Amino acid sequence: MRKMLLGAALLALTVTSCVSLPTEEVGTPSGSDDAQSGGVIKVGILQPRSLDPADASDPASQLVVRTMCDSLLLTDAVTGELVPGISDEWTPNANYGGTRILLSLREDVYFPDGTQVDARTVVDSLSRLAREETAGSMATLLRDVQGYDHIRGETEDPPDRSTEYLTGVRVSDPFGLEIVLPRLEDAGWVRRLANAATAIVDDEAARADPLRFARQPVCAGPYQLAAPWNPGDPIIRLVRNEHYNGSPAGYTADGAGYADEIHFYTFATPEEAHQAYVDGWVDIVQPLPAERAAISEAEPDNYVTGNDPLMVYVGLPWQPGNLFEDPEVRLALSRGLDRQAIADTAYAGGAVPATGFLPPLVGPAYHEDACPDQLPAVPDTDSAPAALDGQTVPLYFYDGYPANALVADQVVAAWAAYGLTVEPTPLPEEDFLAMAEGGFDGPFLTGWDGDRMGTPEEYLQSLVVTGEAANVARFSDPVLDRYFINDVTPFGGQAGPGLDVEEEQLIALERAEQRVCELMPVIPVVSMRSHWLVRAEALGSARESVLDRFGEPALREVWVEPQPTEEATTDAPTTES
Repeated sequence: MRKMLLGAALLALTVTSCVSLPTEEVGTPSGSDDAQSGGVIKVGILQPRSLDPADASDPASQLVVRTMCDSLLLTDAVTGELVPGISDEWTPNANYGGTRILLSLREDVYFPDGTQVDARTVVDSLSRLAREETAGSMATLLRDVQGYDHIRGETEDPPDRSTEYLTGVRVSDPFGLEIVLPRLEDAGWVRRLANAATAIVDDEAARADPLRFARQPVCAGPYQLAAPWNPGDPIIRLVRNEHYNGSPAGYTADGAGYADEIHFYTFATPEEAHQAYVDGWVDIVQPLPAERAAISEAEPDNYVTGNDPLMVYVGLPWQPGNLFEDPEVRLALSRGLDRQAIADTAYAGGAVPATGFLPPLVGPAYHEDACPDQLPAVPDTDSAPAALDGQTVPLYFYDGYPANALVADQVVAAWAAYGLTVEPTPLPEEDFLAMAEGGFDGPFLTGWDGDRMGTPEEYLQSLVVTGEAANVARFSDPVLDRYFINDVTPFGGQAGPGLDVEEEQLIALERAEQRVCELMPVIPVVSMRSHWLVRAEALGSARESVLDRFGEPALREVWVEPQPTEEATTDAPTTES
């Protein structure tokens, strides 16, 4: 996972947005009438960690894998809705306190060599993702599946074959699957089947030649690697999978993409990537933060912004009897912050004021103006708790980013209105992380990166539930814990009198949301924004925006504008140039 912007690398989650189960057929989205096939899309990225979906955890790796491969389910690039992928139907059923998800696979899915994908293929692929000897950093996506502890070698005397295959992923017919989740705690678990890491790969090819597979993974999707890849290669070239038949929903053109080829130019630093754009070698790249304002003014047609998974918070260390145990103190400190001033001063348009506890791509619960009285648009310092007057506290932050010091200055000024003296305390990364592990003795700035995870329940449970690794504020509330751990679950348990499970789930969410707002376990400050340069004269989009719901280029929706033919006079750049 990418490092937290503020240096607190607490935990990274990898599930997409809130659960939405299909009750009727999902139609294929319509695209632009100008969209056309052909050409090459050129994208500048940082060097990826791995192109094996099972180990694709950094943003560059996931962008390549998501463009190249299909998963069982997909996420609509604009709406964020869960839509069919390799599976065209899926049905979650409560059963004996657990959950069984039934999936029906399309029968027209093939690997690039023409091998058909069936239910046995999917069992092999998901088992490979979880298997101890082959699994990468994304294996925990399947931790709730029955048999995960066996395949990970965490049990003694496991059943036969259970160290090779997940016992909870079962073939029901040649193109039918059942996934068993005996301990479901995440309301949007099914969303994990749309994560890039769960892309369906050829496990047989991986077993036959693991080293070759690591360099040239084989997956079912619209594109394939043109040649084996080695870390540090200056170009990753994707070409069409001629056996791809498209998916029924989620993308225009049935997900097949418009470009004949997609070239990812890889760079060691953002500065190198940006210079490649300036020199005309790539048409899509992230601009340098220091140059965003000037670029957006100079190239308004090429400058696009979108969602980002990172939220910035002020953590208040919770301990019985300390200053921050009182909810009224916590709420007053939240109400006193000028979030717009922080967004403008510290991030120069790279962030927006927080209106809830989650970034915009995670929602809608706990997000869209969920706590208007606790997170006001205009600072409210009329009701200052007497306990704050005359107190002095440190404010810890990682010193590796200039924005952190600017945020600290704004917090100092805001809380001075309560008579509270705040002493900015910058720390190097090692010291900041050590203090996070041992426990802060004063307020601190932290970032929480949800990546492509988006279920409100898992995001907030990890951040605020007692004992969770990400809860570095050590906040504890038994009632809030119960809401997240026991009540907020999509399928388990019995519905109350006169309620069905969906209605009960909504009530549980509303209760949890209300308590989060009342207790303010951490103080949301700003939500970051994604920024990209996309050369408008060279590229168009079949959808309204070039960026998807998650703030990344939806490369399958991008098409190449016809250009006058010119003979090339120089060579393409490399990372050494």
